[in-house]
Amino acid sequence: MSPLLAGTAAGKLVAFAMGVGVFFALPHLVTDLSVCGRWAILFWYPSLGGIIGISNVVKTEPIFNLRIHWWWQAPILGAWMNLMVVLFAYEGMRDFTMMIHFSNGELSSPFWFVLDGAVIGVIVGYVSTKVEQWHSRRVSILDQL
Repeated sequence: MSPLLAGTAAGKLVAFAMGVGVFFALPHLVTDLSVCGRWAILFWYPSLGGIIGISNVVKTEPIFNLRIHWWWQAPILGAWMNLMVVLFAYEGMRDFTMMIHFSNGELSSPFWFVLDGAVIGVIVGYVSTKVEQWHSRRVSILDQL
C-alpha cells in the first residue's frame, strides 16, 4: 500500500468514525430529523475525510512554489466543503441547526457547520498526515532491506 493510499484510508476511517458517532447521537438531539438526513451525514464525513486525505499529496502550491502545511490546508478544505453544503442546502441546514440548538439566536445559523468542517479537517488532516508519514518511513526501511 502506498503512503498516499494509507493516509487517505486513515482519513476516511477517522471521518467515518465521526460520522457514525453523529449518526447515533442525532436521534437524541433532534427528534424531527429524517433517517435520510442521518444517512446523508453518515456518508458525508467519509467523503470529506477522503478528500482531505488525498489533498495531503499537495505539498507545495504550484504557482508560487510555496510550501503548504497540513494544518493550514486541511481545515480550509474541510470548511470549504461544508460551506458548499450550506450554500447548496441552506434552508435544510437552517432547519437542522434550529432543531439542534433549540433557538432562533446566534447559534441557529447554518454557517456554524463551516466551523464544524474546519475542526473535522484538523482532526482528519492530522491523523492522515501522521499515518502517511509513518507508512512512508516504513516503506523506505523495507526498501533498504
